[in-house]
Amino acid sequence: MKDGELASLFEINEARQLIHITYGHILSRKNTDGSFSYKDRLYKLLREHEDQYRNALTKHIGRHLELLGLNPLILR
Repeated sequence: MKDGELASLFEINEARQLIHITYGHILSRKNTDGSFSYKDRLYKLLREHEDQYRNALTKHIGRHLELLGLNPLILR
């Protein structure tokens, strides 16, 4: 799969669930020198794009809350 096609996996429920369960492995994986393989780069990226990340997360979690019958606006 090409890099540009990876985002489409988040539209497929089964693939999205598989991605969710790999987060821990991805964040804890280390190189032979003991440094993290992905964690530091991922956290740096999230910090650099904090507003975009917050908006996307709010939208995503908001959908879950709505499915539970909750108003996501009261949590802001």
